[in-house]
Formats: sequence, structure tokens, C-alpha cells
Amino acid sequence: MTTTTGVASTTATETQDRLEVPIDPQTAEVWLAQPELHVGPDDVVRIVYQSGDRTVSLAVCEEFPCSGLMLSQVVAARRSLGWVIGTPLPAGGAIVFSQTGTEASETSIRVCHSDQCDGAVTHPAPATLGPWIWTDVAVDRKGAPLVLSVYFGPPASAVALRCQDAFCEDTSNFIALATDQNVGDAAVGFDENVPVLAVAVEEGFQIGRCDRAMPSAPNCSSDSIRWFLVEAPDSIRGPKMIVRPDGSPTLVVFVEQRPGAPVAGPEIITAVSCHDPTCEERTIADLAVVDDALAEWDIAMTPEGLLSVAWTERGAVRLAHCDDALCETFRTVDPDIEGVGVSIDYRSDGSPVVAVHSRERGLELVYCGDRDCSVPE
Repeated sequence: MTTTTGVASTTATETQDRLEVPIDPQTAEVWLAQPELHVGPDDVVRIVYQSGDRTVSLAVCEEFPCSGLMLSQVVAARRSLGWVIGTPLPAGGAIVFSQTGTEASETSIRVCHSDQCDGAVTHPAPATLGPWIWTDVAVDRKGAPLVLSVYFGPPASAVALRCQDAFCEDTSNFIALATDQNVGDAAVGFDENVPVLAVAVEEGFQIGRCDRAMPSAPNCSSDSIRWFLVEAPDSIRGPKMIVRPDGSPTLVVFVEQRPGAPVAGPEIITAVSCHDPTCEERTIADLAVVDDALAEWDIAMTPEGLLSVAWTERGAVRLAHCDDALCETFRTVDPDIEGVGVSIDYRSDGSPVVAVHSRERGLELVYCGDRDCSVPE
């Protein structure tokens, strides 16, 4: 294992056991969309993943170390299915966003009520919107999801679906979010039960917060959102976002080193840690340089509110960990895990769980004994 430290970083944690569990070996040697992993209450692990024939599956590990693994098919194989994105829900089941064509009428969000995806509720996209190109999902303390999506324009804009219960049976309508700019990728999180939104725009990204003083704040209606611009370099991938325990967000983006070059060059993983909920002050940390245009990545927050980033680079998984809330010190780690797709989350004891797709072994789950996912000597 190779460890690279940032400014005044602490040393790596003590090595403990690491356990690698096969989830779906049949996905070896096939294309697999980025897996989405979530660790729910009682440390139940759920992974949503999409295979080459557009089949969407949900894997559930009830107990450590993944005893009683259950695999369910959430969406059957469909040649007409353009693409889907699945997100597991902590209370069971999953949200699946799907697009079957180029029209808004062929776009919908499906909410599965259980790990077997029975009793699903489907919400068609508004007919006035174009096809969607990006989506993110967060769940509040009551287990009610908020889905934030970006759709084609012109100009590209963002829309949110705010569910009022865990299974999205009682829902607010789709809410158009007026950022007054052409938007790109989007991310969503919660400060307690108040939504926090982030969308990429031409000047960087905008953070939207629902005004707590307004009665509609938990529902995040368009008139209760205040937007704050965070300037950032051009040509970014992301943002992805965590909301720390004090309500301040940390955003992670991939920034091109040579924007506008005819051939994509290396990218810098950059963390922007806001000092306050409105991001008036912030600390910027360049965590790593990634020289792989096909890199997949994910972020997670420890139970203490610290950021971790996992990404793939030329067939290997790498990690970056912030040692403090503002990521003023950090370290990068090569945990010796092969993979071309990765997702990360944390168990209640502070140890990470990593879902990784390997071309040789298919989809696997790695239970890490320490934050660096070290291999015992």
C-alpha cells in the first residue's frame, strides 16, 4: 500500500483485517455502469448497479460479512432503455431514474418499496421538460428522498422532486429551480431536513439553500431557495457534495489541467470546503492528479463529518482522506484494489465499505478494517 500525505497530515491508521466479498461474478468481462453503494441503518449494505443489457440489480448484505446476500432485479433488460441511474434507499428498496428515448414523456423516476422492488411508484417527468442528463438523490432524516435532475435545454436547467415520505407516495410536484444560468452536473444533500442543492454553472457552481425562515423550506419550493455563487475554474466534472454536521457543504470536482486542449489531459481532484452554510469563505485543496479520462469516482462522509474520495485510475482504486473538516490536511492512499468502477460509504464504526467492479472478478464488496483499507502485513 502506498500513502501520500498532504500538508501536515497525520499518519495512516493501524492496520486491521480487510475482507473482500464476491457480489456478482457474472459481471466480469462485461460493461457495468458506476455502482451506487449505501450503508443504511444497522449497517445494512445496498448496491445498485446496471449491466450491459441495461438490467438494473440491487444487492443487499444484511449482516457483516455479507451473510445472506440477496440479489434482486429492479429493471429487466430492455433494448430500448437509453440509460438508468439507481440509488439505494436506507430504509430498503431503491430509486431508479430511467430514460427510454429522447422525449420527456419517456423519462421517469421509479421508487421501489422494498429490496424486491415490489409496489413501485412511478413519477413521469413533466412533459414540458426535455430529456434528462444528470441526477442525484439524497434522503432526509425521515427517510424521504429528494431527487435533483438536470435536463437538456436550451438552456439546460435543473428540476427537483421532493418526496414527503420514505416511499415517495406523497410527493410535492416537480419544482423547476431557476438559477438563471445554463447548468451542468448537480448534487443534493440535507442540512437536517432542509435541502441543500449544488449545480455546475459557467462561472463555477451555485449552492442553493432553502430559507429556514419560510414555511416551505423543508419542501424546497422554488420561491424558498436562495442561491450563492462559488467561483471555480472552467471545465469541471461534478460537483459531488457532502453536507457536514454543522450544515456547511464540501464539494468535490474534477478540474481539467489543460481546458480546451484537443486531447483530454490529466484532471485535478479538488475539494472546496465551505466555512459556513452559505460558503462565503472556503478552503480549496487539490487532493490528487488523475491521468485517466475514464476515471469513475465517488465521495463519502465519515461519522465524524470528514470527507473521503474514491476513484479509479487505469484499473486501480485510489483513496483520498481529509484529516479535518476543512480538508486543510489530507492524504492519498493506494489500497491495492483492482477496479474500473467504485463507490464508497461508511459503517457506524467509522470503517469504509467499498463496492468495486473488476473486469476479472465482477462486482465485489470490500469491508475495510481501517479508513485506509489497508492490507494486513
